[in-house]
Amino acid sequence: MRKLIFGILLGSALIVSVFGQEGDAPARPVSRVLDTMTEPNCERLQASMDFAGVEMQNNPAETLYAVIHPGRAMNAANGDAALIGAWVKNRRFDPTRVVIGFGTKREKREVELIAVPPGAEEPKTESFWVRKPHFSNAAPVRAPMLIVTETEDENPCFYDNSALADLGEYLKANSAARARIVIKIFGVRDFNEQAREIRGTLSETYGVGAGRIQITHVRSARWPKAPPIEIEYWLLPAAPGK
Repeated sequence: MRKLIFGILLGSALIVSVFGQEGDAPARPVSRVLDTMTEPNCERLQASMDFAGVEMQNNPAETLYAVIHPGRAMNAANGDAALIGAWVKNRRFDPTRVVIGFGTKREKREVELIAVPPGAEEPKTESFWVRKPHFSNAAPVRAPMLIVTETEDENPCFYDNSALADLGEYLKANSAARARIVIKIFGVRDFNEQAREIRGTLSETYGVGAGRIQITHVRSARWPKAPPIEIEYWLLPAAPGK
């Protein structure tokens, strides 16, 4: 009789143990900190992004969070965000898998790169970085207005700020608008090549006719006395009758 009671109790305990194990919720996925950088220069940040990109390719379900903790000034933090955004664009990385946000302020600026699998807790951010198009707030102009200057030099940290794409979108949305592009470069042949590429992009991608664009050459000094290329983007008043 004792053996029978002991067997019943043991079986009940095993059943409770099994059901208890099956009823436990599965462990929540955990994020991985890929890198933490204190006041990184652009070379360090780009190298870390390249490493993070490989990790993302090896783990296609994960999302990369770039959390930037500003220091005393916000300018450097915004520069980090812009450089990370340019990395995503230039590497042709899926922008839906990268979140760029600002965290709490710290004594020294820090950048964290965090791989977040599905279901994991998302890193806390105070706000998110969104690139603002250069021409988004441009009002109709009454006199030529310089909007942005884009410089390409031998600095490995140069990043494309997409001024030409912004101009194309603006001209496409504002049919009466006109623009002048000033290319500062040493050689005439290099200028002609740049001008041809710009006209082709504006025409083929944004449907902007050649009559709405003035492209001017300014001969500059040779590098390193001057940047290899410096481009000014101007808005012009609408043509008479427009």
